[in-house]
Amino acid sequence: MQESKNTILSTEEEILWQGKPKNKIFDAIDAVLLPANILGLGVICYIFFIVLPQFNMDLPIFFNIFYGLFIAIMAYIAFGRYFVKSFVQQRTEYFLTNKRSIIVRNFKRKKIISTEYKFIYNVKKKTNTDGTCKIVFGNSGPVGFLYENTFMYPSFLIKGIQPMGFYNIDSKDVAEIESIVSPIIK
Repeated sequence: MQESKNTILSTEEEILWQGKPKNKIFDAIDAVLLPANILGLGVICYIFFIVLPQFNMDLPIFFNIFYGLFIAIMAYIAFGRYFVKSFVQQRTEYFLTNKRSIIVRNFKRKKIISTEYKFIYNVKKKTNTDGTCKIVFGNSGPVGFLYENTFMYPSFLIKGIQPMGFYNIDSKDVAEIESIVSPIIK
């Protein structure tokens, strides 16, 4: 691990805190999203497999490909995102240095996401009922707070939707993180 720490740090940068997220798959918003997404997937499948065949139409191949893709996307949103979220959380590490906050995701190729403190203008903290916390650096936008850390969107395709943040961290670490970040961000 020492070798990997050296690859993410710049000169004159030292690690002040490091941690990993707890492997928590379901968030509070999933109490609403999961049933709604299953219902949406059910409606789409019903239309495609029950209603449309009753009309005995020869649909163009493009329509079938489009509908198949739509069903695959809805299946990901309803079920697949939980597997992806678990996979990503198991390979994620968080670091706070004297200059920036860093998220490292260890896949086949290491993915490093970082934000220098000079670009962060606020820090938001939320404690979940299970004792885990999230600390978000910056603004999540008008509806972003609903979808933070839900993996409903492919973040590898759409950049900038999810704000920089440490998700599902132990509440015992929050005070230490705040004591590091608060004096730096004013």
